[in-house]
Amino acid sequence: MKPRILVPIDYSEHSRAVLSAALKLASGLGAEIDVLHVWDTMPQFPGDWMVTTPTGERRRLEDLVRECAEREMAEFLATNLPSGASVTQRVTPGHPVREILDQLARSDYRSVVIGTHGRRGLKHWTLGSVAERVLRLSPVPVITIPEQHRPKPAEPA
Repeated sequence: MKPRILVPIDYSEHSRAVLSAALKLASGLGAEIDVLHVWDTMPQFPGDWMVTTPTGERRRLEDLVRECAEREMAEFLATNLPSGASVTQRVTPGHPVREILDQLARSDYRSVVIGTHGRRGLKHWTLGSVAERVLRLSPVPVITIPEQHRPKPAEPA
């Protein structure tokens, strides 16, 4: 059985670099990649909350959010997955850290490749980091891919 690597993504620009790094690692290890997107559930809205779409159709909000996440995953992989590369994809609702750790507990992953967003100071203290919490609590090695910050252009003199 091939080793498996879990790659949580958030569809951000940085997720492209994370997927690329995971594909390189998987190629070297002969591993399979599982790409996971977890969207935060909205506890303030009950699961059966109905909304009216622009076409006038009544739909459950949760169904619309799930469909949007699945569409975004398909679009993300279509534009960022090299020709011939194959991954397993999954979208799920929940708390990102909890869902990532649950996936790790339920399956036989060899490692996790996850992006960091480089929050500092008050934002880091108040928001924390999904990657940081996964790194601390993961039962398998975690490879973090830092976000590359572009230098600011020089100010004219």
